[in-house]
Amino acid sequence: MQRLIITCVLILFFVSPCFCKRLLLETSNTYNVIDYGAKGDGETDDSQAFLKAWQGTCGAQGTPTLQIPSNYEFLLSALVLKGPCNATTILIKVGNGCAKQITFEEITLDQTRYPIFIDKHYGSYSLTNGEVEVSGVTFRGFQGTSFDGRAITLDCGQLGCYDIVLDQIDIVSSLPAKPACCSCKNAHGTVTSTVPNCSCLMP
Repeated sequence: MQRLIITCVLILFFVSPCFCKRLLLETSNTYNVIDYGAKGDGETDDSQAFLKAWQGTCGAQGTPTLQIPSNYEFLLSALVLKGPCNATTILIKVGNGCAKQITFEEITLDQTRYPIFIDKHYGSYSLTNGEVEVSGVTFRGFQGTSFDGRAITLDCGQLGCYDIVLDQIDIVSSLPAKPACCSCKNAHGTVTSTVPNCSCLMP
């Protein structure tokens, strides 16, 4: 059986509230951390609820979304979100605030679109409430093939992303004419044992 596959679209879909509402109407394959017991009161440890929501998302078929809603304050320990997953692509949608100390590891890829992808420009959508702060995000143990040459994309907007870690990455393109590549914009962190070369990641 083919092992799947996660596009860690840390598009971290940080989007405007109106777009979030429309997106929710368009998909029922959404896993909200609140539904898995997260309190978001700033006092309760919500780590286990987040992990359960991730397991539900990871086990789903198609393109599920892990939803972290706005207007809550989640208290978390460092999270490790592991594969392999049944989903071909996973979106992580974060409300206003920050995304910190998140680890994605042991991910097997098979012709995956945007295998490692941070997008703080939110595609063609504008953000009305400012950028989400992104730091301490680790991608470790990714291996396999990307759909095309876009293996690693770190587009971190004006505020930038910090303490990004790329470690033990081996991604090749499924298209010989389009070799795997890495692109960065205002991304800061460290790179070790990573293919393709990602020298654009700044200290």
